[in-house]
Amino acid sequence: YSFVAYVDGGVDIAVVVRAALMARPLADVEVHLDVEFVGDDKTILQPDVAVICDRSKIRGHIVGAPDLVIEIVSPSSRKRDMMLKMKKYGEMGVREYWIADPEKKKVIVYDFEHDWDIRLYGFGDRVPVTIWDGRCEVDFAEIAAYLKELYPEE
Repeated sequence: YSFVAYVDGGVDIAVVVRAALMARPLADVEVHLDVEFVGDDKTILQPDVAVICDRSKIRGHIVGAPDLVIEIVSPSSRKRDMMLKMKKYGEMGVREYWIADPEKKKVIVYDFEHDWDIRLYGFGDRVPVTIWDGRCEVDFAEIAAYLKELYPEE
């Protein structure tokens, strides 16, 4: 399995999610890659975190759908991440899509592989990676604790 992550400047959550996934023997790491969807040469997206199980898709950028995409929502990206990207990822063959919302402290998981099943988790939960049958989880309680250390409330 290959793990590909785009970490945007100060997006600390993406760094911690990336580290959690890297800790599993299921993943290798690549960084800062655009996604070019096969059959749609007009759309290039750069997710915060993307997991690729087929290394042949990595050619300086990702060609084809990642298996798992995680977007970290910000006020400026909310509509794009929750509507436009969700629709595009589902249509183009992404198997699983997570939206991590630090403001609302929620993680929405779309399991596109299983009839677009939707699950909701809090930042106190361990979120299983469905494409790996739960053999890997991301502990959002640890992420919340890490962020609290970085940004203590005044």
